Amino acid sequence: MNDRCPALLRRGSALLVPSALPPDAHQPARRFVLADQAEGRDTRAVYMGISGCEPFFLVGLEAVRRAHGSRLATLAGRRLTGFAVVRFAEDGGWFADCPVVLDFDGIQVEVCHSKLDELSIGWDTIDTASAITGWEWFELTPQWSHSDGRLEPFVGQELREVALLEWLPTGRDLAVGTVAVEFAFAGDCLRISNGLDENRIEVGRTEPDYVRHRLGR
Repeated sequence: MNDRCPALLRRGSALLVPSALPPDAHQPARRFVLADQAEGRDTRAVYMGISGCEPFFLVGLEAVRRAHGSRLATLAGRRLTGFAVVRFAEDGGWFADCPVVLDFDGIQVEVCHSKLDELSIGWDTIDTASAITGWEWFELTPQWSHSDGRLEPFVGQELREVALLEWLPTGRDLAVGTVAVEFAFAGDCLRISNGLDENRIEVGRTEPDYVRHRLGR
């Protein structure tokens, strides 16, 4: 989790997240409400104030492939025409808890990791043109950004294929089974993986402990 944004607390198996409603004079500056995690749906990002974002988290390769494999495979042949990430207005730092949004010729893919093994993939739901709201209580202001040195080189490139990467290390590892999404272009590969309860953007050679499952072949 991003240590600069202590917005999430845990109580048992439930998440406590900051309410989108501003605090009043009779309540503390930080108000929390329980996130609804029934059937994998986590409203955390909705309470983060992201318009249209309702992540549905899945666990494990087969669950992700069954839900999104075919659709991810159809992206091959399209060009990456844009992207959006959430940054803090004050210093430009990346808010890695929020979804990474990729646009492939008008098809928008929204990738978000949570905990050690949960992955949500959304399609054309997030409105990156809308302001992120509900963060007046916090010292930093999250906002959508179209600037990222890791993603910018891929804009305009044609996507060759998509793969799901399953983390299967030889030793003991709490993150065993975690699934990353890999987008392979002509010049290089882009991965959005689990960074221990947040997103991680990786470019280049895949770590050897990943098992690659190609989609659409």
